[in-house]
Amino acid sequence: MTDAQALKTIIADIPKAELHLHLEGSISPETVSLLGARRGVTIAPEAAAARYAYTDFAGFLDAFKWATGYLKKPEDYAAAARWYRAYLSSFPGDPDLAATNYLLADALFESHQYGEAVTEYEHTAYDYPPGNRSAVAGYAALVSYQKQEELLPAAQKAAWHAKAVDAGLKFAERFPNHPETPGVLTRAAQDVFASADLPRAIGVANLLLAHQPPVDQAKQRIAWTIIGQAQFSLGVFDQSELGFTRALALTPANDPQHSDLTERLAAAVYNQADSKRKSGDDAGGRGGGNARRDGGLYRRRPRG
Repeated sequence: MTDAQALKTIIADIPKAELHLHLEGSISPETVSLLGARRGVTIAPEAAAARYAYTDFAGFLDAFKWATGYLKKPEDYAAAARWYRAYLSSFPGDPDLAATNYLLADALFESHQYGEAVTEYEHTAYDYPPGNRSAVAGYAALVSYQKQEELLPAAQKAAWHAKAVDAGLKFAERFPNHPETPGVLTRAAQDVFASADLPRAIGVANLLLAHQPPVDQAKQRIAWTIIGQAQFSLGVFDQSELGFTRALALTPANDPQHSDLTERLAAAVYNQADSKRKSGDDAGGRGGGNARRDGGLYRRRPRG
């Protein structure tokens, strides 16, 4: 065994511990003093610092419970956010900047500053070297996008939602193994289809189908339905037929959508044959003269 192999074995055998940091347990004594003053409680920073001088886990829990007692309202978290910003600007070389930036994002989220939380969560996820908070921050940014959209006036929602869709696709590309990635891709495919960007919807649906490990059948059916509908609207009826065929194969016979998909498939077959007849190529066409050719049928949002 080489020295390097021996070292790896020794390191592997050393007991491990997960190190993580909670926002509520990391606020400064000065911030606790400020929060106490808001509630009419005088807390000298020195007294707050003494609370943090614990020597065992029970002492930590006591200090944690005491500090969190002063974090009650959004404005309290806003004060914590200001402290984190000051810390980040004062110690740019701190090796734990990514963790502190994540806490800043959490404080902004809890203070209902969701747009700013998006910025800081994404900063943590994508701008720092990969770490154990990267994927968590990336997904938290998506939640923040949704929260902020709920607060926006109607005129601003569409543009913000489009940014959220782009953020979801970035998340899925950067963190393909995150457990939420299949759901993120599914929602992105549906949202892009709803925006009528049909070529892009097809591309996102194919990303969903290519995901490894394979996504569940419900998500596969959504992806194939999007492909079938988008290709139908684009007039690519052979690919529309393929999409609806695959979607139908994933749909139980007693499912309410089975008959709907059957009708869509028939329409794709009919229109494919009709196109070939018009071009003088009847040999490749198949029957289906009774199928509907109503393109309006295919503009609805695909469902699972």
